[in-house]
Amino acid sequence: MVSSAIRLFVALLRHSGASRTILHDVAREIFPWIRFLPPADAEAFLAELADVLRAAQDIDNPGPAMQCVVEWRHTAEAHAAPDVREVLVRGEYDDLGPVPPPAAER
Repeated sequence: MVSSAIRLFVALLRHSGASRTILHDVAREIFPWIRFLPPADAEAFLAELADVLRAAQDIDNPGPAMQCVVEWRHTAEAHAAPDVREVLVRGEYDDLGPVPPPAAER
């Protein structure tokens, strides 16, 4: 049954027009945080999720799909916080040097 749902999701994503609009509306219900993503990123998330779901199903491991959602959710969190987004967009912090190991590992 899950494989059928994944195939349906992928098929809807490949079509344009009304089915794609419905898919985006449904995605906002399932992932409310998607509204913080710019439209191009929301589209990229759904496309990546479709690809990862198909691949994860093939290896019978939902972990990669769950990780995909977690990573995109963090991206939405960054877009939702103007101060964080500004730092990321500006890119003023390139490499601040090596990070010392935690105190417990010294």
